[in-house]
Amino acid sequence: MGSMNVFVIGDHDTTIGFRLAGVNGTYEAADRSEVEEAMKDIAVKGESSLVIITERLAEMVRGMVNEIQRMKTGEVIIVEIPDRTGRIEGRTDSIRGMIKRMVGVEIE
Repeated sequence: MGSMNVFVIGDHDTTIGFRLAGVNGTYEAADRSEVEEAMKDIAVKGESSLVIITERLAEMVRGMVNEIQRMKTGEVIIVEIPDRTGRIEGRTDSIRGMIKRMVGVEIE
């Protein structure tokens, strides 16, 4: 199994934080078209990728995110994180849900 590339799609503060942490593949986005452009750019690379995206931006392209997650190829894994304003009210933890889908066990 080869290495997995990490990409981040987020607001200004989120992308700066990840760049400071050493992630080179960051996409700063503020609206739906910028998020779609970033997702398409990542998909075109055709590499195994972990895409970290803020919840609010993921909501803008929910259909695209759901389609990628349904493919279950393991080529692209999407993880949604809160942005600087915090978690969206009523949202479940994306990482916890992903682990439950992959392993079949709820993590407390």
